[in-house]
Amino acid sequence: MAKIKFRLNTISNQKLRDPVIKYIGANNYKKLSKEEGELKALNVYQKRKLTKREIGLKYERYLQFYFETKGNWDVYNNGIRKGYKDLGRDLICIKNNTVRIIQAKYWSVSKKIYSKHIHQLHGSAASYKYCKNNFQDYNIQKYFCFRNQIDEEAKKQAKYLDIKLKKIEMPKLYPMIKCNISKRGKKYFLPFDSYYDQVKISKDKGEFYCSEPIQAIKSGFIRS
Repeated sequence: MAKIKFRLNTISNQKLRDPVIKYIGANNYKKLSKEEGELKALNVYQKRKLTKREIGLKYERYLQFYFETKGNWDVYNNGIRKGYKDLGRDLICIKNNTVRIIQAKYWSVSKKIYSKHIHQLHGSAASYKYCKNNFQDYNIQKYFCFRNQIDEEAKKQAKYLDIKLKKIEMPKLYPMIKCNISKRGKKYFLPFDSYYDQVKISKDKGEFYCSEPIQAIKSGFIRS
């Protein structure tokens, strides 16, 4: 009898560690099916109010989605992983013999980007190539992705320094579930799951993003 109780407690503790419960509560977690609970939690997560820092992180996540799905780039989300030690390289995208260094700014539309921000990206990209011996023969591209205003002098400096200015607006909702294939099998990750930001998506491998857990499940993926 004691062994049975121990097993029930273990299962209960495992469920309590599921981050879904944080967004839908314990009662909903018990009543809803797995797929319904995950979808409800995802909706709550996506619609919650964000701090300025959280908005910046969400923009970097969106840019990873953008470049992985639209250009099939191998994206390393340097800013999310290294925080204030990212040296202004929010994302590092690699494809064939090209490395694209991206700095992302998702500020208020009334706030301006100035030349100093442009020069930071230029210096950081130059430093990256210098420090990475295995990338000496690579074509280094510099991309400044933003949504707000940019100073006229900053535009001139960007052109002079061969920095591509790319205005990318972030939609309120976009497919955030990552469906990944590895040696451990076909797994899907919700944006509040552990290791979500360590997961990359490659269309060439049959990986993809989706909006609802049921879409991942029907394609043979299970929750990580």
